[in-house]
Amino acid sequence: MQVKRGKLILVPTPIEEIGEIAAELKLTLGTVKQYNHSIYQKLQVANKTEAINKYFGR
Repeated sequence: MQVKRGKLILVPTPIEEIGEIAAELKLTLGTVKQYNHSIYQKLQVANKTEAINKYFGR
């Protein structure tokens, strides 16, 4: 599951694309959203932009 969570941090915003990645990983859309929320909590950020900025030290 760690590999899946690592990939999810890069999930694009449009819901259609999130659905495509969910299908590729054999997960439901809700599960992908829950994983993203969990990742953001662990990183102590509110969204994908903050997560990426934190990762790159911006």
